Amino acid sequence: MFKAAGKVNGTRLLAVYHLYSEDQGGADIGAELNLLAAKKLGKGLSAGIKYADYKAETGYSSATGQDKDAKKTWLWLATKF
Repeated sequence: MFKAAGKVNGTRLLAVYHLYSEDQGGADIGAELNLLAAKKLGKGLSAGIKYADYKAETGYSSATGQDKDAKKTWLWLATKF
């Protein structure tokens, strides 16, 4: 796993790169890049975006769906009372 984090103008930034392999046998499964940006907008209010890009290893086959590429994006708004 490789990780970089920091803040720019009050926005939390995070980038993580994962390399996945089987527990038994050690065959490469794939790699994933995760990106996150989150910011406090005011008292008790925050928002963020997260992006994940998974690339399955060519030729890897799995019943769990880990053999398919996937891209996902999440947006959120949170409040504290």
